[in-house]
Amino acid sequence: SKTDWLIYCAYSHLEWHHASPFQTKGVKETAYGFVVGTTQTSCITAGLSYVYGLEVTRDDMPKGAHSLLHRTTPFCSDSVKRFCIRRTKELIPTAIRARTPTSAGMANVVVAGGDKNLDHLPPESAATFQDDIWRGVNHAFGIERNKVTETRTSLESHLPEIVRENLKGQCTKGHSCKPTSKVILKKLLRSLPATAANWRHH
Repeated sequence: SKTDWLIYCAYSHLEWHHASPFQTKGVKETAYGFVVGTTQTSCITAGLSYVYGLEVTRDDMPKGAHSLLHRTTPFCSDSVKRFCIRRTKELIPTAIRARTPTSAGMANVVVAGGDKNLDHLPPESAATFQDDIWRGVNHAFGIERNKVTETRTSLESHLPEIVRENLKGQCTKGHSCKPTSKVILKKLLRSLPATAANWRHH
């Protein structure tokens, strides 16, 4: 109806890491980084869509951080079909997002010296199936590895500036405000000369 609304939330998504997110030693860095699949209870911005009727206003819909929506809004079910969160299990993967030091929240980002600020570890088997995964990324999202290589090269060449800008933006209006992010970013900035050299692919 004109007053109904739904929130579509990715059930499964892909993450692009510019450095290896794997715990296994010996996984060589690549010019284009790594892609891994994951599922999580909270909603990521890249896989979040609001659907609403003509008479619905923004004030009628849930407010707050996207990562907390599932705590304040029920998931849809056989008995709850509106005013709820619908997980997109029929579309896997639903989205792809980058996990790099450009992230304000720095959640699940590989940081200084290969340290892993990871909320969830990717399956080790994904390290051996990267060619297959990248073919899937191209098929599902039209993303080509050679373009990702350009992005990764640009990211690394500007990493000090990116990290400094991220630090400046912490806790400003519209941005994340987590003390842990500042700690991680400062650590990354201190280690950048050696870390950047180690992450480059020769």
